[in-house]
Amino acid sequence: MNTKYLIAASFLTILASPAAWSQNSSREGFERMQTNLQNSQTNLGEYEKNLKVVNANIQEVQKAKKQVLDQQSGIQKQNTSNQESLKKIEAQEKEVTLLLNNEKMALEKEMQQLREMEAMSAKIRENQKKREGYQSDYQLQLGQLAEEKKIWSNRGKVISEQSLDLDKQLRTITAEENEWKTKLQGYQGEVNRWRKEVERQQKINDSYKSLAEVK
Repeated sequence: MNTKYLIAASFLTILASPAAWSQNSSREGFERMQTNLQNSQTNLGEYEKNLKVVNANIQEVQKAKKQVLDQQSGIQKQNTSNQESLKKIEAQEKEVTLLLNNEKMALEKEMQQLREMEAMSAKIRENQKKREGYQSDYQLQLGQLAEEKKIWSNRGKVISEQSLDLDKQLRTITAEENEWKTKLQGYQGEVNRWRKEVERQQKINDSYKSLAEVK
């Protein structure tokens, strides 16, 4: 974010009142009135420049804020996808565990049948080998699922950290935005005040010129 930093110059203008003109010569009063008008115009120009800088800064801050909000939205989508993937893994894990338990129970039952039915020993042993193979496969699947679960869990932690960091950035940028908006109101007030002063001084100048022409 490229923020322009504003350095506001302070201007001290001593405005002469109409009462003071009566105490001075016409020439001195006219010169003082001209000085007041020039000072007012200078102040107006400076505050208008500062107002432009403030507006530019607010635009930059708002751009940065939009970028963070977009990133935050992406993180939230990733987090949702990650949670869904974890749920799928856990569902598969339960399913495979159930299958494994079923196979263990079946193996135990068939081993009991082997002891009871020697005639069926060959068939039971064949089934035993198959089921042991199933168990190996399911154990392998459980190991793979456990690794995948660990990966998704770690990714979830990273996403959470990124989300917290973006929240912090958003709070900082929002505070800066509010600060610049406050400055904007101040400079707008100063611009309006000095614009009115320029108009007042211009009217006084015009009136003085008219009186001078009449004399």
